[in-house]
Amino acid sequence: MNRPAYRLSAIGLLMLITCAACSSGNDDVLGVSTNWLGPLHRYERQSGADSFGVFVRKEGTRPARVKQLILAPAEITVSAASDFNSLDPAAYEKVRAAFSDALKKHIAASARSSSADADADAYILRIALTNLTVKRNTTKIGPVSLDELEFAFNGAAIEASLSERSTNARRAVFAHKADAGKALWKDLGTLFDRFARQAAEKTAEARAAIDRKASLPEKPAEKTAEKTDASQK
Repeated sequence: MNRPAYRLSAIGLLMLITCAACSSGNDDVLGVSTNWLGPLHRYERQSGADSFGVFVRKEGTRPARVKQLILAPAEITVSAASDFNSLDPAAYEKVRAAFSDALKKHIAASARSSSADADADAYILRIALTNLTVKRNTTKIGPVSLDELEFAFNGAAIEASLSERSTNARRAVFAHKADAGKALWKDLGTLFDRFARQAAEKTAEARAAIDRKASLPEKPAEKTAEKTDASQK
């Protein structure tokens, strides 16, 4: 009569052990993913909340110190909610150039825009304005000018990565909301200036976090042979 109870207890114990193993294995999983950066499960948060903040890679070799930043060409991704063919290639380049100019203005103190003469231990800073929604602000059919477009920033973000130039290893990333509501072409210069100023602040924070990692002593390599001998005892 006690066997059914024993079986239930054994099953319950097995489930508890399995769940404990699963949870302990996921304690260090960040569970954050963004549109442009992708999943950040190999990173640890330095600041922020939810999908936004500054994150530093926690695995791999000790990073190099950030002695130089090279600012890569800025990127802009357009959301699927945009009107079809609302932003032609020429107009896109004008918007991207305006964003890129604002970034250069605010990050120029610590980054140069060309990698032609960069040191081997420099870092590449890549920044993107993601999920920008572009709508026609006219009933006209056919191509429209930038003045006839409306730009919506609901769900938009500034996302960036800092990677070692010599290895292309991505050491830190950051993301923050691009809160601006709706705007016209004439308003983008002011908005991009604000976004770039915020990006410069986050870049400084990410750079400092990498340098802190770089100043830590290198972890000694595990000796496989000793581990094998110990497991056989």
